[in-house]
Amino acid sequence: KKLGFPIPIRVWLRQDDWYQMVTDLFTSKEAEEFFHTEKLLQLLNDHKNKKADNSRKIWTVLTFLIWYDRFFTTCSK
Repeated sequence: KKLGFPIPIRVWLRQDDWYQMVTDLFTSKEAEEFFHTEKLLQLLNDHKNKKADNSRKIWTVLTFLIWYDRFFTTCSK
C-alpha cells in the first residue's frame, strides 16, 4: 500500500533556523491575538527537546499564522 512521502516537519522544527522562525511567529502580536503564546512556546520547546512530538500541533498553528498574515494583515495595509 502506497503511503506517499511525508514532509519531515518533525525534524525541521528541531533545527535552529526553523525553531527561531517559529518562535518569532509564536510570539508575534498576531499570535497573541488568538493563542496563549506561552503555551505555544512550551509546545515548541518540548518538541525541540524531544519530550514530545508536537509537530502536527505546531504545524497547524504555524500554517494558520502564515495564512492569517497573508490574507488579513497584508490586505489591510
